[in-house]
Amino acid sequence: TMKKTTWLICALLIVSSSGFAAPATSDIPEHKGDNAKYFTNLPLITQDNKRIRFYDDMVQGKIVIMNVMFTTCSMTCSPVTANLARVQQYLGERVGNDVRMVSISLDPLNDTPERLHKYAADHSVKPGWFFLTGKKENIDWVLYKIGSYIEEKEQHTNLLIIGNEQTGQWKKIYALASPAEISAEVRKLSQAKP
Repeated sequence: TMKKTTWLICALLIVSSSGFAAPATSDIPEHKGDNAKYFTNLPLITQDNKRIRFYDDMVQGKIVIMNVMFTTCSMTCSPVTANLARVQQYLGERVGNDVRMVSISLDPLNDTPERLHKYAADHSVKPGWFFLTGKKENIDWVLYKIGSYIEEKEQHTNLLIIGNEQTGQWKKIYALASPAEISAEVRKLSQAKP
């Protein structure tokens, strides 16, 4: 399964690495297993100003819907977030239980927890959906590991990364696809066996 996970995640990586540096080794905590090593367990901060570990708290044992965004985005971030709010309604109580929704800021220097909290509230986000910020080097490394690192935040794609950490199945889907279609992909992943 790890081989499959690594291959699928590597297939997702379309990364420009010029000027990019991983966090110092001393900043990377001890990991628990291959998936933890791959995804990294760096500390980040939620919109509720809660410190979390990326792998332990967001990915491990979950079906994950991930996207990138930033609060001052004037083009697609708000429509994508609104669409994902409808996906959250479709999935109901699963979000926060076996499903995690994770939006990672591409602008951690400006997207404070307070800003992210207001942004989430403006889009009627419910529990189980996390907007993440933190040290820029930690955010950059997490983005690199999920294949979403870019030099300029305005160059981000409108793709969701949806995966089942337990089975190692991962895919990308257009973030403005219909909420029913996105929810159906999540349900397919949840039926897969490890």
